[in-house]
Amino acid sequence: MSVRRARSAALIALAALAITGAACEARPLSGATFSEPVFATSVEQSGSGLNTTISVTPWPFEQSVAYLCARTPGNAFKGPADVPPAAAGCIPLDAVVADDRLDLHVSPAGVTRELLFEIARTPAPWYLAVAGSRGPVSAGTVVTLHAPPVLDGPGPSL
Repeated sequence: MSVRRARSAALIALAALAITGAACEARPLSGATFSEPVFATSVEQSGSGLNTTISVTPWPFEQSVAYLCARTPGNAFKGPADVPPAAAGCIPLDAVVADDRLDLHVSPAGVTRELLFEIARTPAPWYLAVAGSRGPVSAGTVVTLHAPPVLDGPGPSL
């Protein structure tokens, strides 16, 4: 076979491949499954009373908000712009993000004595509503807490 014939055969094969590829259209794969991103799979507490820190990992978001709730905030809490309903009895938490970790502290601003007492006297479970965003991606979740909440009960300084 001559070099000229080999080149012609290769060009014909490439042209056939290009025509076949152009005629194909994208179609969904049957049986393909997608999973939600995994975050907030671990919650730890350190300290006690109003000096408690709750740490949530892994946490991939930069901008974050969090609330500790006496009752479930339901499905209404899905992103950082959402605020749990008043009926959930939530107190805002200060949120600090570093090293794929969300550290939360009781926020004195906006927390009434009544809300602190409500959290302290409500039996398990309690709910931690956390949400965050990074660029165009935002998400939120509600973590059920079966251990005592971060507050030992309002102290005499309240």
